Amino acid sequence: MKTAPPHTGHPTWDGPEHRYFVLRTGDGSPTVAHARPGASVPGEPMHSSMGAWAETDYVYGHALRFALERGWPRRLLVVGLGLGYVEARAAAIWAADTGGTPPRGTGAHPRGATDTCILSFESDLFLREALPRWLADPTHTRVPEALRATYADVFAREGAAAAGQLRAFLASGAWRLVDALHERALTAETQHSVAFGAAAAGDPADTQQKVAFTVIAFDAYSGNTSPDLWDEAFLGRFLDRFAAPECVLATYAFKGALRRALESRGFTVERRPGFGAKRECTLAWRVGGA
Repeated sequence: MKTAPPHTGHPTWDGPEHRYFVLRTGDGSPTVAHARPGASVPGEPMHSSMGAWAETDYVYGHALRFALERGWPRRLLVVGLGLGYVEARAAAIWAADTGGTPPRGTGAHPRGATDTCILSFESDLFLREALPRWLADPTHTRVPEALRATYADVFAREGAAAAGQLRAFLASGAWRLVDALHERALTAETQHSVAFGAAAAGDPADTQQKVAFTVIAFDAYSGNTSPDLWDEAFLGRFLDRFAAPECVLATYAFKGALRRALESRGFTVERRPGFGAKRECTLAWRVGGA
């Protein structure tokens, strides 16, 4: 990918479908906005202008710690990989935990090979491929220089252990990066299509394992950009497919459709103060099953 000359004072590069702009947020951490090829003005940024890292920790780090304190298996689903902030935050929190591996095979979580796994949905193929390339080789020439520097900035905030854990998860098949979340991901025909561990390496013994997640980081673009992902009926099917009996979900917004979908499936919904310019955000949990 050729790095494009800056048009707004921000580093930019061109991908196959978008022009990307690196923006500095209020806590000094970077975020990215993309626009049509050749555009001179960034589109919707991925994070709050008040702080990309701080927002990630406030909204999603809180949920990760909620699950960790309860000893739930480390099964994280992220809607919106972006720059990998949520995955990096999870890896750092898990690496720093001195309590060891969470209990296995107890309560609502059957013992299995997927006690630690991450599933990341991302519609942008360029970003979906770029982060694993950078983790494997921070000088990878297929990752533009401005993006290499951005990843280095993101992961410097989490420490070397976070990048190391994610590299290990990729190598073992415990972290899968897949295409955009959409209706097909929820159907019976495709519900077993995402495999972890041995199944990701082609072991037929694990191919029919249906993984449910204890932490859901719903970091999709806003309803203005991605209205289908915030539809109540879709959210209900999404929760039915991916939420474990004991589960915590967090997102940067508070929407009635999401609240209703959660409450109808046994979640307690907390309306937290929002981060930055957001008035409210959502933390919801289901303990002991619905």
